[in-house]
Amino acid sequence: FFPDDVGGLPLNETTMAESLKSVGYSTAIVGKWHLGVGKDGMYLPTHQGFDYYMGVPYSTDMCPCDVCFYPDQKCSDPQNECINSDVPCPVFDNVKIIQQPAVKINLTEMYIDAATNFIKEKSEQSSPFLLYMAFQH
Repeated sequence: FFPDDVGGLPLNETTMAESLKSVGYSTAIVGKWHLGVGKDGMYLPTHQGFDYYMGVPYSTDMCPCDVCFYPDQKCSDPQNECINSDVPCPVFDNVKIIQQPAVKINLTEMYIDAATNFIKEKSEQSSPFLLYMAFQH
């Protein structure tokens, strides 16, 4: 799904997270979702069986040029022209946007921190969990 798509993964589809929740697992996704956002976030992972979501809802190559790669390399097409027609990539914490546009130089660190915290929390609770981690490209 693309940033301007209105649809997403149909809500009647059973996800791995929904299946595992039914047998007592806590579930999280950290990273790229790419299965739709929808009105009021209706297709985000927390509406698809995941207990926790932190990430960007599509590929970061769909982001504009203002924040990209260290130290000052612009996102660009092969002719080195900015791609400004795209929606600024948001970073979600569940259904709340915590950063927009996504700052790509620290996105991996944010993902690792979120994943580590989820693992620590669930390990301390001695409860089964699924962490799906999808790094950006």
